[in-house]
Amino acid sequence: MKKYLPLGLLLICMLVVSGCQEKKDYVVKCTLSQNNVLGNYQIESTYEITTDGKIAKSVKTVEVITSENETLLNTMSETLNTTYETMNEAYGGYVFDVDQETGKVVSTVTIDYTALDLEKLLSDQPSMKNYTNEDNQLTLEGLQNMYTTMGATCK
Repeated sequence: MKKYLPLGLLLICMLVVSGCQEKKDYVVKCTLSQNNVLGNYQIESTYEITTDGKIAKSVKTVEVITSENETLLNTMSETLNTTYETMNEAYGGYVFDVDQETGKVVSTVTIDYTALDLEKLLSDQPSMKNYTNEDNQLTLEGLQNMYTTMGATCK
């Protein structure tokens, strides 16, 4: 009986420890396809939201804009670079890369909401409060609502 006691205690400890683990983060993916006939361009976007199930911790966005109009692509590239640079300077948390190739612009952006000055962002852009909880944290549900309003599908 004495030799089974340590084994039983070990088993109980393993059950207690495994039951107290933190929730693991996971990724929710949203996709968006737009064909702008008047503007003569198409956009394919993916949004990968890293979350614990309630709070959005970061989002990785990849947008591919394709067009035969190189002037339009130049403008898009400049606009994206300026926008992300300005947002990063104002709020932090942005890592981005905008590449232009023949016929397309590829924008890869990661927004780290744990590093971003969300309080300042919410002050400057009060409409973003629609996507936060009472603690002013961006929620998974809020971001999914924002992306689905734009026409994206989330899984």
